[in-house]
Amino acid sequence: MKKIVGYEKFVSKKGVRCCAVSVMEEAQQRQGVECSGLRAYEVMVYGDGVDVITNACVGGELRGYFGWSKGACMVQSPSVVLPNTK
Repeated sequence: MKKIVGYEKFVSKKGVRCCAVSVMEEAQQRQGVECSGLRAYEVMVYGDGVDVITNACVGGELRGYFGWSKGACMVQSPSVVLPNTK
C-alpha cells in the first residue's frame, strides 16, 4: 500500500502541470538486502492526473500504473482510495 503523506503541485518550465506526491510503504526484502520499517519516496503525476490529488487524499492509498521515466518514479492513470471508503 502506497500511503499519501503529502504533495506539491507546480508547472514545469515547458508548461506541463505536475504533482510530486510523497508516499510511504513498508520496506520489502530484496535479494539479500536487510531492511525493516517504512520506505518514503516521491512519485510524479503529470497532466490531467494532477486533478486527482487534493487535500482530502492525504492519508489515502495511491493506485495506478507505476514506472520509471527519466530517473523519476511516475504513475499513470492515478486514483486514490480514501481511508474511510475502503
